[in-house]
Amino acid sequence: MMYLANSILGNPSDAKEVVHDSFLTIADHLDKLMCREFSELWHYAKLLVESKANNLNCRKNGAKSADMVLLEES
Repeated sequence: MMYLANSILGNPSDAKEVVHDSFLTIADHLDKLMCREFSELWHYAKLLVESKANNLNCRKNGAKSADMVLLEES
């Protein structure tokens, strides 16, 4: 997960923050995720880290995150 976040952000400190935040999000929703297969959980964690890293990257570069664009379009 660190490798993925760092490859998007290019900053190990930001990558560590994103991975930590992602695992806190997973922990908050653990009751909903416990019935899933391991491969589904791993895929979810990977997508979550990627999304959070991309959103942080957008915020730092002054661009709108994909989530914000989707909200504005609806």
